[in-house]
Amino acid sequence: MRARVSSWRSWFPFLVYGPLVRLLGVLVIAMIALVLGYRGLQDYLAQPAAAKMWGQGWKNTLFYDLQLPVLSSAPTQGPGPYPVPLGIARFLAPLSTFLAAAGTLALLLSEQWRRLVVATASRHAIVVGDGPVAIQLARNLRRENKKRKVVVISSNDNTLTQARRNKLHDVRGDPADLSTLRAAGVSRARELFACTSEGTVNAAIVLRARDEVREAAKRPLAAYALVRDAELGIALRARRIGVTGDRRLRLDFFAVEDIAARRLFDTHPLTLTGSSPVHVVISGFGQLGQAVLREVARRREMVPGSALVKVVIRHATEEEVRKVTDAFPVIVSNCSIRYDEVPELPSTGGYTVYVCLDGDDAGLSEGLAMAHSLVSQRGHVVVCMREYDPFAGVLAARSGLVDDVMGRLRVFGVIQEACVPA
Repeated sequence: MRARVSSWRSWFPFLVYGPLVRLLGVLVIAMIALVLGYRGLQDYLAQPAAAKMWGQGWKNTLFYDLQLPVLSSAPTQGPGPYPVPLGIARFLAPLSTFLAAAGTLALLLSEQWRRLVVATASRHAIVVGDGPVAIQLARNLRRENKKRKVVVISSNDNTLTQARRNKLHDVRGDPADLSTLRAAGVSRARELFACTSEGTVNAAIVLRARDEVREAAKRPLAAYALVRDAELGIALRARRIGVTGDRRLRLDFFAVEDIAARRLFDTHPLTLTGSSPVHVVISGFGQLGQAVLREVARRREMVPGSALVKVVIRHATEEEVRKVTDAFPVIVSNCSIRYDEVPELPSTGGYTVYVCLDGDDAGLSEGLAMAHSLVSQRGHVVVCMREYDPFAGVLAARSGLVDDVMGRLRVFGVIQEACVPA
């Protein structure tokens, strides 16, 4: 069956690709048919017998030519023989009409077809949410297994448009509404990723999805709920909100920033050896900056006997940092923290500046400024951008565009690196 579909697509490509390509293809075929038809009719009507019956002249020829696409051209109703151009046009002209009709029908029924495909899907993955996190996660799911269907649930027009551009299935509606989850076939799904901006909403989506899974299901629904607040995420993981051991649901919680921080230090590791302290500067103390600080403490915890990591935090108040250290005491036991908007960097040894500002433009600007100030120092700057910018990647590469920061500035795409299903 799969081989037949592939062969069908190869013979009728204009029914598969986008509307604009189909339209251009139909127009090309129609024009070729009309040109060949006109030339062939001219030769055919030049014959005395045909001229006596059908007439001659460019007006008659053009009239008969325009009738070819609808199979009503009078001179072509007989058995022939016909000139070669006319013989080809007799088939191409109706073919263009058929392709145009099929393309129009496909356009009219495309939405209903998409709904039917989603409604009959099984063992598929569902991604719920708006914005780049949901789209990147769905794209990576699709990339991991191209045979598996991936359905995006969203009420945001831009998200749905991006889903279709990436050849993903989509369902429009309120993600927390049970009817929307049913329309996405949640009872037959294999995985569910709840990625809205509210952690409590994501937890509610997962619980509603659990109610749709049959008790006799062969395997539980693997559900993952996004929780940006670190304390709430730890609390929910500990409690599993009462669904531990549930045969219908296997639940876990994740935070994009926490995953990104782990990937960040896997890519740009800290050198925790000997008694020499490691120096780190964290510029920005939002969700990502806090995740980076926690990961610094965790990495040092994994290397007993190493010196405390000296951390300088910029763009944060002492009260903001204390709130985080009180919630995660491991930070205080593994890091020596101070606050300085213009940090005094050590004259010896290496250090890393992690720019974790919320705005990508602001982060890149800060990263360039910090890298410029490090020209005579031993260190480098990692700019953490929520959405990876190709221009920023060019700046960070050894391209010579910004000579004094070459080799010192690196770019890390938070969503691109963190939204990996594995």
